[in-house]
Amino acid sequence: MKKTLTQYVTLMPLILLLMFLSCQNQENHDKIYEEILKKTAQHEYPGIILGIKKPQQKMWIGAYGLSSIEEKKYMQPDDRFHIASVTKIFTATSILKLIDEHKLSLNTKVIKVLDSSLVSRIPHIEKITIQQLLDHSSGIYSFNNDLKYIETLLGSKVSENINWSDKDLIALAYRENAEPLGKPGTGHYYSDVNYILLALLVEKISKIPFRNYVKQNILDPLDLKNTGFYSLSTNMEKIEVSTTVQGYLKQSEILDGFIKIHSSFIEVTPGLLNTTLAVEKIDASAGMVSTVSDLTRFGEALYLKNFLSEESLHWLLSIGEGIKNEELDTSRQGISTVWNKPYGIIFTSLGDGGAGINSILAFHPQSKSIIVGFINVFGHFNEHDFFMDQIIPDIVN
Repeated sequence: MKKTLTQYVTLMPLILLLMFLSCQNQENHDKIYEEILKKTAQHEYPGIILGIKKPQQKMWIGAYGLSSIEEKKYMQPDDRFHIASVTKIFTATSILKLIDEHKLSLNTKVIKVLDSSLVSRIPHIEKITIQQLLDHSSGIYSFNNDLKYIETLLGSKVSENINWSDKDLIALAYRENAEPLGKPGTGHYYSDVNYILLALLVEKISKIPFRNYVKQNILDPLDLKNTGFYSLSTNMEKIEVSTTVQGYLKQSEILDGFIKIHSSFIEVTPGLLNTTLAVEKIDASAGMVSTVSDLTRFGEALYLKNFLSEESLHWLLSIGEGIKNEELDTSRQGISTVWNKPYGIIFTSLGDGGAGINSILAFHPQSKSIIVGFINVFGHFNEHDFFMDQIIPDIVN
């Protein structure tokens, strides 16, 4: 039955009231989030960008502090930044897309797909599956803290930073004295080599470059226009973007005992070096650039909007099964790292590095919240704890 004009007029005050309450509720949330962001002032972090998406709320993004200390330039909500190892969740999603299309399976043996000449010298490669690469249970040696590699980022061989190829990095996993971290399937040992191999699998199966696959199957469908791969120049035709946020390294006895920082990295304030150019350029594991807005939309699509099949998402989240019954602050490594926190289970993709980077993409299933954060400093070694123990509890509770 059609409504009369009188009925529409009668409904108008209620509609206006609901709109008013919705706007007022959003304003209240905005004030709360702004206060949360200001917690950064309690720490010696140059700047922070924070993104929050909760059900029935608009995405909120806030920025605080400086993106460039030298230029006294304030951090902006839409600043691009290097996401470091948060890159891995894009690589994992690419593989899971191919699995959803039945072009691969979690049980596919790596040696069955990739050229033997490239991978045959990796210990236990004949047993290693795609699943074990994804959840870091392959046992493959990690060069993440290998001094030979780190020296080219921050140390005496910094001029060689641009010369690492996938083949060179894979070779680090089987060179003399590079022992496997464990046998396949016996434990979870974080290693960038796993994700370099996954990107090569994407290229082998899709028959297009890894960057193109990510663009065509993730960035374009989700309209992530400010996300791409690190480059010193901006050339969107090559899916490359440049960073705008400067990164800083805090000097400490811990770092001094590990590596002598190259003199090309200038001290901008006492004990703080600009190390932006120490950025890692490994496309598959640490080479992407994004914004908080793009990463939040990606997280929402991945965890809440069926971007992957139900089976793939279930497997991605299965690493968290039963963890709520374990001790608080227990964590497990899968594609994401899952934590048992006082405010519930939380899945995180974490990135950091000597280029002055700390990034996080988090999913809190209980509140269906997506939280993304970026801090442009490395060396305090408490930045991720700050997000998980001081920022996120106030958002999800």
